[in-house]
Amino acid sequence: MSRTAAFQFLCNCLSRDATAASQEALLRSAKNPPFNWETLVQIAGETLVAPAMLSALQSKDLIEAVPADVVDFFDGMAILNQQRNEQLVREAIELAAIHNEIDVVPVFLKGAAHLLSGLYPELAQRIMLDLDVLVPADRFSDCIDRLRANGFTELLTDRDFSGHHHHPPLGRHGGLASVELHSEPLDLPYRRLLPAAEVFRVALVLERGAVKLAVPSGSCRMVQTVAHAELADQAYLYGQLPLRELLDFVRLHEVFAHEIDWSALAQRFAACGFAIALQFHLLAANRLLGVPIDPSIYISAATRALYRRALWQLDHPTWSRLGARLLRPCALLRRSLSDAVLRRRLLRNLGNGTWYRRQWRMLRR
Repeated sequence: MSRTAAFQFLCNCLSRDATAASQEALLRSAKNPPFNWETLVQIAGETLVAPAMLSALQSKDLIEAVPADVVDFFDGMAILNQQRNEQLVREAIELAAIHNEIDVVPVFLKGAAHLLSGLYPELAQRIMLDLDVLVPADRFSDCIDRLRANGFTELLTDRDFSGHHHHPPLGRHGGLASVELHSEPLDLPYRRLLPAAEVFRVALVLERGAVKLAVPSGSCRMVQTVAHAELADQAYLYGQLPLRELLDFVRLHEVFAHEIDWSALAQRFAACGFAIALQFHLLAANRLLGVPIDPSIYISAATRALYRRALWQLDHPTWSRLGARLLRPCALLRRSLSDAVLRRRLLRNLGNGTWYRRQWRMLRR
């Protein structure tokens, strides 16, 4: 049975397309599926969208057409993720309160920003792994000291974080998620796409009782969503379709699309040499989840070819893993040579045995 068919059904459930024709096609697929339900569940887990599926099935009137055990699984995932995210929101507010004690209003990034701002109608719908927090560079050491005074310690000690855009992950006993304290929202060499100064300048301040925290503007969150998925994680290069981040983009588009200067956004990515990364994300969001592409956005033939390759790899996971292993050394080397800071870090690490072992583990993944 086709993994592509299962993936497409998953996307159609999560899609913005709610026309009668799409609803009828979904119902036919659910009643006579060209895929195994086990495959659908597996892909939903791999792409980190399983907790969002119960709401999607309900909104598309598919609960009765889908096997009861599949519905029960998605229901259980939603309940567990709701409980986890409620705790993470409490931890985020407590984290903000700790920063407020030294007159810092932290800006929460990525998943934390989506949960705290209510981007998703239900907390259960978005899986998140850690809390990413942006603080002013001139207060960075103060924030780290304050967290340590409140029981936080470094979780990683065998990696070189010099020149990195965030401190080594911090955690404390009883906490659900690690905390990554950022001085910049994006790592080198992608920093020009979204500098910290811009994020702070247009951040939206939220109040939770006496606690103040902030989230990036809609435009900044769109840029970071694309940059993290397609550049930091190299999804377009490896032929991956990052469904969780694409779903983030759908939600952001629904709320903020009217505020976005799409031509300026395309120019921003092109000026930094990342035009294809943006095009790939927009094309995938359009084809898979029904997000319209602004007429000012040009989708190149190369981007379309990369998208077709990503679809092909769904049914050829062995080739996908092999391709990623072959491409990863080139991608890591290209990144390490792209900036003077990264080049100096590479030269320093050439004499570090731990660094070689870590690179070997990465290449074998």
